[in-house]
Amino acid sequence: MTAIADARRAVRLIREPATALGLPSQAWNEILPQLRKARLLSRFAVRAEREGVAERLPPKVREHMESALILAQSTRTSLIWESIEVERVLARISVPGVLLKGAAFVAADLPAALGRPSSDLDLLVPRTALPAVVDALRDAGWEDSDMDEGERHHFMRWMHQIPAMYHAIRNTAIDIHHAITPVAGLVSVDSTPLFEASRPLPGRQLRVLSPEDMVILAAVHWARSSGLSGSVRDFLDIDDLVRDFSGHDPNFHDRLQARARRLGVSRTLNQALALAQAFFDTPGPPHRPMPVLARLVLLAGVPSGSSLPTLPQLTARKILDWRSYRMQMPLNLMLRRSVQSRLEKFGLRRQTAA
Repeated sequence: MTAIADARRAVRLIREPATALGLPSQAWNEILPQLRKARLLSRFAVRAEREGVAERLPPKVREHMESALILAQSTRTSLIWESIEVERVLARISVPGVLLKGAAFVAADLPAALGRPSSDLDLLVPRTALPAVVDALRDAGWEDSDMDEGERHHFMRWMHQIPAMYHAIRNTAIDIHHAITPVAGLVSVDSTPLFEASRPLPGRQLRVLSPEDMVILAAVHWARSSGLSGSVRDFLDIDDLVRDFSGHDPNFHDRLQARARRLGVSRTLNQALALAQAFFDTPGPPHRPMPVLARLVLLAGVPSGSSLPTLPQLTARKILDWRSYRMQMPLNLMLRRSVQSRLEKFGLRRQTAA
């Protein structure tokens, strides 16, 4: 089976878990590592359980699924604990905070959180509050990531977040954002409307984005992510979110499009919705995906299970890497950073800021 056929089979399993019942036992030797590498095994397990498929699968397969669900639950517990700790830090300095992505899904108890593994906590704060937030986190036990000064300055000047911070004891990571798009990106979203539309969490000081902005963030995250990390997981997030929100609000699709126009991200949103529909039959007005882009995303985002990446997969990742870099910064800045990085790597230039 080719790499693209493998990827399509994996996506179909998540979209239609019942198709797993017809698979020969030896096929799981490839499928289980593939889903695990793509961080999709626990998501498949949730959908398979929901549709009554899980108990009809081979016992060994169920063991792997249960293990993945336990790991996903452990990250959920970690996110809950870390969000409480961060909330205490922000309360001491009176800074508002909005949870993003997986942390928001967990805090708001959304279906999108079920079986979704998360490696860190993402938080949006006002840019003017960044120095105070960083100092307060350091006082509470978080430490700066190991990064040279030139790269750190580049992050602070051009990116939408600061370098990740890690807790010295718990070894947990937190990504502090001041925006959801890079400062110099082709797509730039003003954070002020995001804060204004954010929703309170019952009994909490932290907030979460509005339903429309959650979907838009997932779309923007995919557009600016690299070929490997910007995988089908983002489209699964979009599918889960859209199904949930549109199921409770028949006008959600119209409001989502209006919000995208307001934020200037209609093209990015519609590309992401088209791919989510192509992969997972996401409900809503039909959007036509670009066939080449869909193929690249499948090749890059669903790795082979038992073999090294193929040449088509590596090529797809490089193409999507270039696309994400292009989304993050203008071509002249991207080329400048690339040249500087290579000179610094070989000691031909002193580390400096871009």
